[in-house]
Amino acid sequence: KSSATKIAYYLPASQHVALKIYNLLGKEIRSLVSEARNAGKSTAIWDGRDNAGQSVPPGIYLYKLTTNSQTISRRLLYTR
Repeated sequence: KSSATKIAYYLPASQHVALKIYNLLGKEIRSLVSEARNAGKSTAIWDGRDNAGQSVPPGIYLYKLTTNSQTISRRLLYTR
């Protein structure tokens, strides 16, 4: 059984959102969101899989949230 990681974010206005997971070398692991989202709170769930559906090893990853107005990067710890 794999665990899932929730990433919550708030949008002040409706806009296009891109949310991607990267490894520490900067390689894209998974694209979680790439669409227009409404204003307010949203949550994306990462199941610990890459874009090919393969499980990734536990460790530290980065997520990058890009909107029309800003880009936010944060570290996240994925455990099983």
